[in-house]
Amino acid sequence: MLFEQSEFALYTIEQELRAARPDLKCEFLIGDVRDEARLNEIMNKYHPAVVFMRRPTNMCADGAAQCLASGAHNVLAPAV
Repeated sequence: MLFEQSEFALYTIEQELRAARPDLKCEFLIGDVRDEARLNEIMNKYHPAVVFMRRPTNMCADGAAQCLASGAHNVLAPAV
């Protein structure tokens, strides 16, 4: 499952993935991570075990390496 705010960006990613991995089963969903109702709808429908969230580059002023080192990346997992 890929979740993206930009329809064009999602379409571009979808085309690249389908070309590279035509056997890959994937849902491509439009939405904004700030829209709690949409996120709840998706989580309730797909029940992902792990969620990776890429932080926009402009939010990591010191670059991706610094962003990762600082723990600014996000990984969500269900409570065990």
